[in-house]
Amino acid sequence: QNPPGEYRTYVISADNDAGDLEALKLLLRRNDIRFGLAETGFSLSAFSYKTGESVNYRGQAGDLIVSAFQARAVLTQILFDPEAELEDSLTYDITAWALPYAYGLDAYASTSLISASVEDISLAPPPPPAMRDPQEGLSDAFRQAYAVGIPWQGLPTASFLGRALSAGLHPRKATEACTISGESFSAGSIFFTRADNRSVADFHELLFDVLKTSQHDFELLSSGFADEGPDLGSDSYELVSQPVVATLYGSSASPNEMGQVWHFFERDLGYPLQLQPADDLSEVDLEGVDVFILPEGYYGFDSATADRFTSWIRSGGRLIAIGRANDALARSDAFALTAKEQEDSDPLPRLRPYGDQDREWITGFVPGAIVELEIDNTHPLATGMESTYFALKTSGSAFKYLDGGWNVGRLAESTPVSGFMGQAAQDRLEGTLSYGVENMGRGQVVYLVDNPLFRSFWYSGKHLMVNALFQL
Repeated sequence: QNPPGEYRTYVISADNDAGDLEALKLLLRRNDIRFGLAETGFSLSAFSYKTGESVNYRGQAGDLIVSAFQARAVLTQILFDPEAELEDSLTYDITAWALPYAYGLDAYASTSLISASVEDISLAPPPPPAMRDPQEGLSDAFRQAYAVGIPWQGLPTASFLGRALSAGLHPRKATEACTISGESFSAGSIFFTRADNRSVADFHELLFDVLKTSQHDFELLSSGFADEGPDLGSDSYELVSQPVVATLYGSSASPNEMGQVWHFFERDLGYPLQLQPADDLSEVDLEGVDVFILPEGYYGFDSATADRFTSWIRSGGRLIAIGRANDALARSDAFALTAKEQEDSDPLPRLRPYGDQDREWITGFVPGAIVELEIDNTHPLATGMESTYFALKTSGSAFKYLDGGWNVGRLAESTPVSGFMGQAAQDRLEGTLSYGVENMGRGQVVYLVDNPLFRSFWYSGKHLMVNALFQL
């Protein structure tokens, strides 16, 4: 009856990516948080998560409405409020977690109450695509389609793609935007043509079964000729192979962080992952591996190990380093990543009072704050992303922009959007790399400095991870 927080209604625009919206709805259902859809257009003054300012928002029918006037009022406000209340910045855990940032959504927080139709919070899955007649089998339109186009929606598309590859289907990905049969597709979209799948028995039946399981949007295309952009037969559409992906566990890898990688592949992506036991990188077996993931941990690259990894990368391998794993790459001359030196601005460090040590320490502390990155969304690592991205920064590790590589995610302004970050940490992190790619021979090194899989709740980070797997 009387929610304790400042904001009473949270509005998530219907224009957001459909996959992101469904993922948020699933989280809300799992936590018994009720939500609804706006039935008509409306106007309100509200806090914009994207701009960090109060704006006049014109809502539309279909916007997702989450009201704090419900049994889970406190939980709702804790999960949605843009700024968490901290009794003390000297804390042991993250200090920011607002869901609109975590899911990368265009959303608004209002002090007003907005009515909406209350949606059922059951976990029932949506109905399958209506392209099959129980009596007739596949529809004629599906069976006669020249190709099937799948828009790239990050994790849901990657999960579908993994199933399709495992089923023996042969897809292509678009390297640039196109319009075919009146349907527009962005770069990264996936296409299945009859010509590429001539060797697949019952191609349309098999593709439909994978689509039905995945509940993914698709478009039926009557031709390979493009209305705009390259035709389907051109070299702007690359065949997608099924990569063999491996990671390691052992004393060097953090068990929690390795577990996040494992959980992501097993539960979120549904894609096979090799788990290699190794206490040292020199013990890793790279034979037959296409992508090797270094989870957060503490590693050392001696010259022999670095030579073995770089030789594998130059032959077409892809190394993905997450979080603190990048520290090891920065210490090796074999990689382009370099640490940003820390400046000591205190001329009298020996005269600091003993009793102030905790307070002094937190000036360089990054317990977990949300920052806004500049994104080069023309790079395949940022497929489907906007020009800005909200990342959860949980480490003070600072790296210079890559010289000769691609600086895809950059922390140009280090003041947190939400949460606490010490001033010394802000000064050091400003103008540093968050996500980058170094081309090396026929392969790549992907530097994911801000862990995109942290505790498996930063949903928008999973888009980055699947891009690193399937779009490079």
